[in-house]
Parts: sequence; C-alpha cells; structure tokens
Amino acid sequence: MLKRGNDSVIVLTDSIEQFKESWPGSLPSPARLVDVPSCLANTPLQHWLESPELAAAVFRQQNIANALRLAAIYKNGGAYLDLDIVPLQDKLFSADGALSMQCTIAECGEDFWLNNAYLKFPPKHPFMWQLMNAFALEFNGALWGFNGPRLVSSLYNRLLCADPVAPRSECAGVDLLPVERLAPLNWANTIQALSSSPAQPEFDFHDEDFWAVHIYHNMWKEACIPQPSVFNDIMLEHCPQVSMYSSNHIYCQVLM
Repeated sequence: MLKRGNDSVIVLTDSIEQFKESWPGSLPSPARLVDVPSCLANTPLQHWLESPELAAAVFRQQNIANALRLAAIYKNGGAYLDLDIVPLQDKLFSADGALSMQCTIAECGEDFWLNNAYLKFPPKHPFMWQLMNAFALEFNGALWGFNGPRLVSSLYNRLLCADPVAPRSECAGVDLLPVERLAPLNWANTIQALSSSPAQPEFDFHDEDFWAVHIYHNMWKEACIPQPSVFNDIMLEHCPQVSMYSSNHIYCQVLM
C-alpha cells in the first residue's frame, strides 16, 4: 500500500513475487494477492468468471482485470486509475461519482467517448452495479475495448444519464470529467510531452484545468522519460515513490 497525501493506493496482483521483481528495492506492503472469485462474489460477475465466453476470450486476463476494477470500486468505493494516469490535483479524488471523457461524441462517436481508465464512486453505487451487470450480459472477449470504453459509453447513453429531464435513477450522482481534466496525451502528442523541456514546455501541466495526465502508454512502450523534461518534473513532484523505485526503468538521458 502506497500513500499519496491522505489516500492509500492498493495494488492487487495475482503474483506477489512477480510484482516485487518489477520494483527495484522494497516497498512497505506494496501489494495484496488478489483472490479473483472472492472479489467477484455476490456481484453480477460471479458466474461470468466461469462462463464459456470468458474461457474462449482472446483477451482473457485483460478482461478479468476490467471486471476486478468494477467489483473493487462497487464493494469498497474509492477511485480507480489506470497505471498510465499521473494525478496532479486532489480534486481527482474528491468527486462523489465520476467517469472520464476520453474525447467528445463529435470526435469519437457515441461508442467510445467515455472510458474506464478513471472511476470514482462511493460503495454500492447503483451505476457500478449496472455496469457489472452489462459487462456480464454483453461480454465480448474477441474485441479490444468492447468491455471497457465501449461498455461504459453504451451504458451511460442507455440510462440517459446526460438527459436533464429523464435520466434513470442509477445516474444520480454520476458526473463526467471533461476531456481536459485528464490532460489526454493521445497517440499523436505523447512523445512531444515526454521530450518537452522545462524551459519551453509543449504542455503546461500546472494549468488548473488539468487534474491528471493520461499517457496512452501502449504507443510508447520503447520510449522513456528524458531528464530534464517537463514530464520528469511532474513525476518527481506528484509520484515521488514511483520515480524513486522505478528510476532504472522509466528514465533516460535521450528519448529512444
């Protein structure tokens, strides 16, 4: 368990040893061994775990992780963040119920305008129950993103959550973070941000509109964070423990 201000960050893993190997040095109680059946018990995902659809899924482990985040937030409340999100402001954790936009409907269409990279809900929120139920009933293990961004977007639309007149009761207390709140560094501008110098930054991460930075890491797996750089500065300021323990893995002098 790591600390960020008054918040505890809990890492769930199916292999404590593998997780420890990924961190040079040691962390105080950094991870908990996850018992997937127990985590999904008494939720709509309980029987899905043993379903033939999951057994045949192309992206089986990724979708189990998708399901775990939903059950964990439903049962315990709190905030879920993908590992490629760097929190900048405590406002990110103060919302009662919130989802994040990854783009506008005009830019991405109704199927992919929301995502599941950030979830912030109190325990037992009915929207999260409906999300788990839709996940189990509509599961598609062959399409990447179907049970993540597409599912969240679809359910939000079906429940009329954006309708000021007739939203379903499950939408109560569900807010949307505008695109700029998570400073979305997409596939086109991520490298610019990583290599941006503190003297002439491409992106001002101290802008009050930015509550976090979301780096779409799958497009820069071979890249690293230059020193000095703007991104290096925000990592040291906002994620000092991660910076300390992973310095051999994420930093470089010249962008690869």
